[in-house]
Amino acid sequence: MGREFDFPPTSGVWSGWFGLVFVAGTITVIAWHGFTPLGVRFTVGLVLAGVLIYAFMLRPRIQVRGGAVRLVNPFHVVEIPLPLVRRVLVRSATYVFVGDRRKKYVGVAVGRDPRDLTRSRNGTWTVGRGSESFAGYRRPDGSSRPPVALQVPDMLEEWVERLARDARAHDDGHDLRVERTLIWPLILPTLALAALLAVVVMAG
Repeated sequence: MGREFDFPPTSGVWSGWFGLVFVAGTITVIAWHGFTPLGVRFTVGLVLAGVLIYAFMLRPRIQVRGGAVRLVNPFHVVEIPLPLVRRVLVRSATYVFVGDRRKKYVGVAVGRDPRDLTRSRNGTWTVGRGSESFAGYRRPDGSSRPPVALQVPDMLEEWVERLARDARAHDDGHDLRVERTLIWPLILPTLALAALLAVVVMAG
């Protein structure tokens, strides 16, 4: 098993690309007919929509590289050294637990389909639909038949936890820290476009 992985978003990618194509096509049509005041307002709104589509639907991913798990979210990145990882749990999003497992960090790129989760009587969530046995889960009925298909959430849980165990065997992580970085080259244009949109709408 390799030491570096790149998990792209598990949903919304095609919708994201379609959205960007729609935005680009609509702006082209507006430009063809000339930028009237109404056209300018629509153009600014469409550019802002394009930035948000990219940020929320195409940019997020979860990476393992350089001895750390990188949770690439829309406007920030969380980098967690592997020795600090205690558990990885994929539900509607990915939760990476560190230390005593009370501290967790969320990555929005990888999640399970809600239909893959069922709530048991004690209120906990159980993975179903054949993706469970790879990562140690069992079906709601207690059976443990082989999975029908290996899913990305299962691979993410299994591989990252295995790499974390291997990393802790060589480094207890005592001097390591979790780093959170804001992506200002994406945040500032988003804020500027939102402000510009508010101005042109009020001015119109």
